[in-house]
Amino acid sequence: LQTININELKYHQDKLSSLKESYDEILKNLLDEVKMIAFYWQGNDSSNLRSELYKLIGSDLNNISNEIEAEVDYINKLVVVLENANEQIKNRLNGWYYE
Repeated sequence: LQTININELKYHQDKLSSLKESYDEILKNLLDEVKMIAFYWQGNDSSNLRSELYKLIGSDLNNISNEIEAEVDYINKLVVVLENANEQIKNRLNGWYYE
């Protein structure tokens, strides 16, 4: 079995969280740009374009953000489990047995 470096896992979790924040900020800016189309383009074509862009951003691109968040949560749970296991191993090696 390979030993897992918990600090490295935490580092990657932090990096992924940071990337998600950047991604979400880009989505917000993209939505702001789509809203600005209303000021420059008038009529049904503009409304249809905005509607399609909102659907794309609101579903496909937002789903990516949700998947990233789920991955961050999963890594966090994994870190907690590994830290607990590491602590139990240390306690058992030091003669502390919890039943």
